[in-house]
Amino acid sequence: MPKISSPDYRVNAYNRSSMNSPIIGGSASYPLINSKDSTLHVFFISESTMKNYTWKEICEKQMYLKKESYSQRLLDVKEWWITYYKD
Repeated sequence: MPKISSPDYRVNAYNRSSMNSPIIGGSASYPLINSKDSTLHVFFISESTMKNYTWKEICEKQMYLKKESYSQRLLDVKEWWITYYKD
């Protein structure tokens, strides 16, 4: 499995960004989460981890800094804005 490079669904860690992912469908005015549980899972991963490990290794060893889950309903209420502040 290849290392994670810059896929469309990678968000810039240093700026405001948008995400284009196959899990997000619908339209611009009414986005939908295309998953069985209608939940979007967001993983925060350091740049060095992304460069040195495969996605499989990151998941198996839980090498992400943080994981957040957002339901369709919560995202609708937040108008699909997610703000992350580094601890």
